[in-house]
Amino acid sequence: MRTLTLSLRALALALPLVFVISCGEDTVTDPVFGAGCTKGTLASGDTVLGQLTPSSCQMEMDWWSWEAAPYAAYDVKVTEGHAYMVRLDSLPDPDYANFDATLSLYTQNADGSTIPLAFSDDEAGNHNSVLWFVAPVSGTFKLRAASYWYGGMGKYRLIMHECPVLATLDTAGTYNLTLATSPCVVPHAGGSTADTSRYSFVKFAVGALDSVSATITTATFPPVWEMFGPGFDNYENIYNESRHDAAKGSGSALGFTMGEVGGQISMAIGGTTVDSTTGAFSIQLTHLFAAAPPAKARPWSLAGLGSMTRQPTPHKKD
Repeated sequence: MRTLTLSLRALALALPLVFVISCGEDTVTDPVFGAGCTKGTLASGDTVLGQLTPSSCQMEMDWWSWEAAPYAAYDVKVTEGHAYMVRLDSLPDPDYANFDATLSLYTQNADGSTIPLAFSDDEAGNHNSVLWFVAPVSGTFKLRAASYWYGGMGKYRLIMHECPVLATLDTAGTYNLTLATSPCVVPHAGGSTADTSRYSFVKFAVGALDSVSATITTATFPPVWEMFGPGFDNYENIYNESRHDAAKGSGSALGFTMGEVGGQISMAIGGTTVDSTTGAFSIQLTHLFAAAPPAKARPWSLAGLGSMTRQPTPHKKD
């Protein structure tokens, strides 16, 4: 998965959303989601069936293929501190082929420029995509269900679930928790070769340049977990400001040192099989604070992506 992030400061500037009403003017850094591009709302528990066709809205140049790509947008409302999972599956379609599903999440800055928050390509396997996160702020965001390629069209299924959040952790210590039954199924949890898992979440705050690590120990289920952030991120984004690590098995530590953006870290926890739905476990969390705040300037302005000094690199598939 590739994701994009902003700090909580930037997200605070980004709300509420007011999107420009115009169609056919989408660009890679500033999709406008104009008239006819937004197909409705998506909420927890929803399953939406749709189809991308030659008449669908298109982004002029997509993040990774660097091609014009068809899409449908949906309004998604999330609540701070709640966890969510959104999945996009490509379905068989006798009229079209080569639909490689991608998902992306957007908000807007105070000046009206569009800000990408997260991007997924293939993380659900078989050219399907999935996003999952603990929302760092409340608000209504734009979800873009799209094809990776210009010619990729066809039927799709879009689903959304709310996932259990077990606790908000302090800066360090041992926490004894119990895995909750979750509707949030993560394909390839803990790596592309791992089994499917059901995830619950914990969250905690971390500052820029801080170091964090965590270990899960349990005798009741085979554990797998991932730690990621800040904000909506669950994999390293194209601006290299987020962090991600994953582990599988009791006693295996994971951790990382944050970049120049601090914020909320989310930790997703489950068993290494989809049947591992409950059980007690402990988290040993360490947190080393940076000696001083970073002095280096950001590569882009919080005023919006219009002032970016560097662009995403095209990502071509094999």
